[in-house]
Amino acid sequence: YVRTITGRRRTLPGANRNGGDGWRKLRQAVNFKVQSPAADITQIAMFLTHRYFSQFVDPWKAYLLMNVHDQLAWEFQGLGAQIEQDVKYIMEEEVPRELYKRFGVKLLVPLKVETHIGERWA
Repeated sequence: YVRTITGRRRTLPGANRNGGDGWRKLRQAVNFKVQSPAADITQIAMFLTHRYFSQFVDPWKAYLLMNVHDQLAWEFQGLGAQIEQDVKYIMEEEVPRELYKRFGVKLLVPLKVETHIGERWA
């Protein structure tokens, strides 16, 4: 089995064999150790930003539009730059704190977030 930094575990029987299936299982193990923590970080970001929006912003004016892999897209109606700054702060500062609080994991590198505001998300 393989375990992630957040404790998620995946069993991969046959990963130690040579040959096609063994290499495929080895690749799955490596991908799991990278992709699973990224998904955990994204889920924590969604939780914290939702909590922020529900406390400080009218839910009809700001909401999560979609999540694609490690990207989150929100729609803000007339709220602009302040919301962008708040979301960036939550994701860069609060997400690592929550990761430590929930799983005891301290990131060794800073979590950097890129934000963009546009008229259309496409």
